[in-house]
Amino acid sequence: KRCPPISLSCHVLLALLTEKVPSDKAAITLSDLLQLLHTVKDHGLSTNISEITEYLTTLSDKGLIVFFPGANPSDSWIVLRQEVLLEEVNGTIFAPASFPEHRPSLVSNTGIIPLSVLQKIFPKYDIKMVVQFLFHRELCQPVYDTTDASKDCVFFPSLVSNTRPSDITISPSSVVWKMHTSSGSEFFTPRCLHALMHRLANQFPLPSEEFIHDKEIHHFSRKCKIWSTGIAWRDKLGIWFIVEMDKLLQCLSFTASANEKQKNNSHYPMQHKRILNVIKKCCEDFCPLVAKDMKERICRGPSMEEVAFP
Repeated sequence: KRCPPISLSCHVLLALLTEKVPSDKAAITLSDLLQLLHTVKDHGLSTNISEITEYLTTLSDKGLIVFFPGANPSDSWIVLRQEVLLEEVNGTIFAPASFPEHRPSLVSNTGIIPLSVLQKIFPKYDIKMVVQFLFHRELCQPVYDTTDASKDCVFFPSLVSNTRPSDITISPSSVVWKMHTSSGSEFFTPRCLHALMHRLANQFPLPSEEFIHDKEIHHFSRKCKIWSTGIAWRDKLGIWFIVEMDKLLQCLSFTASANEKQKNNSHYPMQHKRILNVIKKCCEDFCPLVAKDMKERICRGPSMEEVAFP
């Protein structure tokens, strides 16, 4: 099915953005555009904000620009040159250690970078626009603190390992809680998994004792292991907790690897319940349809024999 053609006004606006905005500007605000429309003569476009917003939304839907509407024109961003942002921002954040662009201050075992650190590295950009753009490209998961903006941060899945660490030990008597979708058309989203890993890393693992020279990055380092599909940590009793996603089977598993002595400690069932609550709440927030129709089961031992709910 052919897409409907875009209007003449959209074409005129795109030409104006391409020809009149300096080539070294990767993005401008809606306020900048409105000022440009008042400066340039005989373009034939309306200066009504709602109409211009509609044109920008159409161009964004077509992939010709990226438009992020905000509460007001100064908070609404128009990304004109995506390749410039990708080269400069991604080229710095994901640069290997052997590259001159590599920033040691970005290294964190949790893949979490505070917004304040990103702002220092990219001072010429509005950092919230940069995060919106990276989120749009599914490269990160922003985490905003509703009570303290100074604690806002971003989780980058690409900054953690792709494979599960081999030194995670699981007891033969481990209890595994599994949640999977009951519908073949509903799936756990990457965004849900990223948000879950961040919430678990922030709430449960102990703070890292390994000093990182950037204090803001050190604050987010934890005694845990994170990889592309899961997170694992040991608590103060030495119990391994592993939360992992099987993307092929669309199954989320939570393993508590504890011996009999650890299981008899009152801390164990309380911690188990708290972690399960975080997992379910995250699924409700990011995959409400999956959470509504999910199936749960508990298994034990190497054979994954299904057992009754405790």
